[in-house]
Order: sequence, then structure tokens, then C-alpha cells
Amino acid sequence: MDYVEGIVATIPDDEKIKVYYAEGKEGFNTDPVGSQHTRLLEFCGGINVADVELKAGYGMAGTSMEQILLWNPEMIIIGRGSQTSLHETIMTDSRWTDLKAVKDNQVYLRPDNPYSWFDGPPGPAQIVGMYWMIDTLYPDKTTGLDISAKVKEFYSNFFHYDLSDEELASLLSNPE
Repeated sequence: MDYVEGIVATIPDDEKIKVYYAEGKEGFNTDPVGSQHTRLLEFCGGINVADVELKAGYGMAGTSMEQILLWNPEMIIIGRGSQTSLHETIMTDSRWTDLKAVKDNQVYLRPDNPYSWFDGPPGPAQIVGMYWMIDTLYPDKTTGLDISAKVKEFYSNFFHYDLSDEELASLLSNPE
């Protein structure tokens, strides 16, 4: 946490990355500012563009393509990492193509094996997710971070499992 806080402290508010957290089959659900599901994003210095009403108990809010276009996020994180079809939709569907995140190829599936590194459920995997998120948001600020070593260390310490290089590559890969 000290590592991430140290990096975030160096980033002026007007340079923080604006992120849309896409969930649901079509990407029109999101978790708004203040949701337990976006705490990692906010902790790592990302600005959650979904500054909408937080629904008690559930948290997720629906939105529209029109609203997402108005937010025009610089990055999109897709919840439920198994939704590679949503990644393809966002990258190829003409409704999404005008977004800065899509134009700049800044659309990512959050890692989630064996548990989400981001949310759903919040838990120990957020420790490794913290490194992934800060490195995804601000790669120019994390040049000394060996994300591969951090992931392998986490899996060894928390799951008592030594990841192979192939498994590591799969965890860190993003659809093209």
C-alpha cells in the first residue's frame, strides 16, 4: 500500500486517468464512485467517471451509451474477466469507437483467476490487484516494478502455488 500511495501522491489531480468500469453483458452497468467494487481503482489514483447515485446494498448502476460518450473515459476496465466477448464488442462496435479509451487501445479485462484481483468479492487478491492496477494506470510511474515477480510471489505466498511462465502470461494477458 505504501508503494501505491507513494506513486499516487506524485500524480496531480488533473493528470489522473479517467476510468469507466464496464460490467454486464453489453457494458452498460457500472459501479459508481464510492462503491466497494471500485475502491481499488480509486486507491490506485484512477478517477471513476461514474459519479452517479450509489444504490444501497447492490451498488451497481445502469448507464447508457450516451452517458459513457459524455464521460469519454481514457481507460475502460471490464469486470468479470471472463467477458472477452465484451472486450471484443467494445473494441469493434461502432457505438464505442469514438471513446478515447478505445482509440488509444486502453481497454482491459481485470484479472480474476482464481479470484478477482479487483472486486467480486473484495479480498486478499486485491493485494496483487493493487500492483496490476497501478501498473495499468500509470506504467510510466512503475518502471521499477516487476509485476511478474509480484504476481508469482503472491500466488506462492497466498495460494501455495508456483505459477509457470505460461500461467503467468495468461493471467497478465489482455485480448488483442
